[in-house]
Amino acid sequence: MDGRRTLVRLAHPLYGEAIRAGSPLLRTRRRYRQLAEALEAAGARRRDDVVRLAVWRLESGAVKDPAPLLSGCAIAWAAHDATLATRLGWAALKAGGGARAAILLSDVLSFSEAFTDSEAALTSVWNEPCGPDLRAQLAMQRAWNLNFGLRRPAEADAVLDAAEAMLDDPSLRQLVEAMRLNLRVLRGEVHECARIAYEMLEGEHLSVVGEAMALGITAYGLPYTGRCDEARRMFLRARAVEASWHDAAPSEVLKLIAGNYLSELLSGDLDAAGRAVLQGQEVLGDDSALRLFRRIFLQWHGEIARMRGRLAEAARVTKEATTLAGAGHFTALAVAELAHCTALLGDQAGARALMAEAERDRTEVLYLLQTSIDSAQRWVTAMGGRLPRAVQLALEHADRAHSHDLLGIELVALHDAVRFGAARRVVSRLVEVARRHDGVLATVYAAHATAAASGDGEELDQVAGSYRQLGMILHAAEAYAQASAAHRARGRPQQGRTSAARASACAAACGDPRTPALARLQGPVLTPREREIARLAAAGLASKEIAARLVLSIRTVDNHLQSVYGKLGVNGRTELTELLDTDSPPEEED
Repeated sequence: MDGRRTLVRLAHPLYGEAIRAGSPLLRTRRRYRQLAEALEAAGARRRDDVVRLAVWRLESGAVKDPAPLLSGCAIAWAAHDATLATRLGWAALKAGGGARAAILLSDVLSFSEAFTDSEAALTSVWNEPCGPDLRAQLAMQRAWNLNFGLRRPAEADAVLDAAEAMLDDPSLRQLVEAMRLNLRVLRGEVHECARIAYEMLEGEHLSVVGEAMALGITAYGLPYTGRCDEARRMFLRARAVEASWHDAAPSEVLKLIAGNYLSELLSGDLDAAGRAVLQGQEVLGDDSALRLFRRIFLQWHGEIARMRGRLAEAARVTKEATTLAGAGHFTALAVAELAHCTALLGDQAGARALMAEAERDRTEVLYLLQTSIDSAQRWVTAMGGRLPRAVQLALEHADRAHSHDLLGIELVALHDAVRFGAARRVVSRLVEVARRHDGVLATVYAAHATAAASGDGEELDQVAGSYRQLGMILHAAEAYAQASAAHRARGRPQQGRTSAARASACAAACGDPRTPALARLQGPVLTPREREIARLAAAGLASKEIAARLVLSIRTVDNHLQSVYGKLGVNGRTELTELLDTDSPPEEED
């Protein structure tokens, strides 16, 4: 029993498959028609009933009314079941669903990266007469697909201009304007678009879908400008009223999650960014046909792992993302992230090949999204030994972000220059950007630039400690390496050895990448046996336990430990534990 219903199910789903496989076509269609008629007679009052009815009507081969198919398609899309929504959407369009079917189907196809099919669905009804509401939606959907998918921005703008000129209803005009803002945000025009979106939210005539779009524009765009706290507020505001707009604009949920992820990442809260990724994956489901978002979520997972210094994990996850092939200008984002990880892991030839692949699919239409390609380009160049060029790229990318007032992008580019050893060239601008940027990460980046520019080893040690607290172990390794060089330059060899030892320990936890800062490290050289014993001692094992595990004598273990203490400049196990505690497990060997 389920409420007032009695449900009857087969003992196993395979029984149904066997029956259907052995049923002649006409009998199968007759049974589906009988099921559909029975469900319609019962009222089909539940949400699942609507989808079930649409599928049964479609399977019966006797679709006379597109309405059930449209309703089922809308519910399937609201659940992000792109496969079923596409099937029902095409059937509704062929059954005479007109503009309403084309709009819904086009949205599904666009986010399924079937951009040409999306355009075909819309153009098939473009010249048919329809009311102003449907005309506005047709124009919005076509403009989105032309810009986002087919990379034809001039045509997208023209479609919106023509629609706006035809509309008298203020709420419809605002809907069209909201779509125009979406396109402009992707091109990097965030500040102006956010200002207009705020005016919409404070004004009148804004529909429920228009409100969701305006909130999405701010929640997604503002993190790039450094206004992460404000973006979080808009995200929470949108989610609080999600029930009112979700079914009408299901893709906005995923855009909002993207904004939440960016807010947390650019603020420096990697744990919260990871939770945003998990939230997105839960909304999407494990078997979703929306490869675009599945790929993006995997890419974000890899980005977080890279920032934590877990390079092998980052490469593994990002490589999985690249296997979910789709339209080039979106797959390029995952390919660029994989190039970044590959370069850090030391495969420069592989990184260059991946970078070339990503570069081929750049588009100005998606400047905001493709700033990750810039970041990868800088690091592939730097790890390939062309450090002056990498610094120049960082400055160029920062200047371009500055021209759009995109503080988040500018901050990362300037900080890369610090990691490349050019702190003096960027410190004043980076400090200025950090003052206007929300979150602890910007503050740490500014402190890093200031300490590196002045050669202050003690401050660099503190910056490295801040990175460790944020879980950014590779960044910590680089700051410790810079601190070691600064200490030695000021005649403090003991402090230099300690910082070098910390840098080596952090770098080892990341797989020993040879970034520009770490390549110059003059650290203590521990033998493989010394490193093994040091790590076990730091983990709390007594000499007797270490000896038993490694099949050595206790005296040999103690002799190795004394050598380690001397090389690292520590006085015992307590200091050794503090030195080697990187808060990050060592990378597993492939």
